[in-house]
Amino acid sequence: MKRQCLIAGLPDSGKSTYIAALSYLLEHPVDNQQWILGNKAFDKTVLNKLSQPWMKIEEVDRTTQGIINSLDFDIIQSTKPDEHLLLNLPDMAGETFSSLIMGTTDGFATMEDSPDCLLYFIRKMPHHVLIEDLTSTDEEKAEPNTQGIEFTIQSISPDIQNILLLKELVKMYGISKLCIILSCWDERGNEEKPKETLKAYNPFLYNYINYHFPNSPIYGLSAQGAEYLHQPEQTTMLLNKTREGTRCFVKLDDNISHDITLPLTHLL
Repeated sequence: MKRQCLIAGLPDSGKSTYIAALSYLLEHPVDNQQWILGNKAFDKTVLNKLSQPWMKIEEVDRTTQGIINSLDFDIIQSTKPDEHLLLNLPDMAGETFSSLIMGTTDGFATMEDSPDCLLYFIRKMPHHVLIEDLTSTDEEKAEPNTQGIEFTIQSISPDIQNILLLKELVKMYGISKLCIILSCWDERGNEEKPKETLKAYNPFLYNYINYHFPNSPIYGLSAQGAEYLHQPEQTTMLLNKTREGTRCFVKLDDNISHDITLPLTHLL
């Protein structure tokens, strides 16, 4: 059985880092991990290219705009080793998704198959401001702008961009299964709940998701384990956590797990 899961999100939302961490943990699972690598004999060139910088506590190269890195993983559930699933993850640059909001679909033409589920990444969660105030002083506000204002995608707040992008992807592919990932969760307090955080900071986006995809889980994710400070003590700490299987984690409601394959369980 083959399932195609699209990983989507605006630029710098954490997609590539998650794929890098996932590439490593599928082959080096943590305790009680839901999904593991099934066929360990296949060519691991792409998998190693992704996981190597993550293992070395280095920044993962962002996906180049206009290029789709399509990754195929033969995975199995740890409790059902005889049932294989071919998971295809098309990884595209955030800029390609941003261009979709403006009506450009060129980057999607090279996809061989249509995804049937969506793992959607969100990082920036500012308080809701629909459109930025493009005038800076009271004097400027009093005088009409005779030159006009150039409207760009950056003029729209990130929460509205996410709504527009989700609507376009659902319309394009008819996606019915969705999982929301709030990345860089290590930057937030342990007491926060991902669902309540999204509701507080992005109420427009939260209401859209809750209305159209009421059964979609909202996870907090830390794929790196911490912000990279490139200090010897921190590097040693993250390397130790990598070996122990305690580096990255996901949070759903009050539950925290080091098994970052859990969001896939909902989709698959």
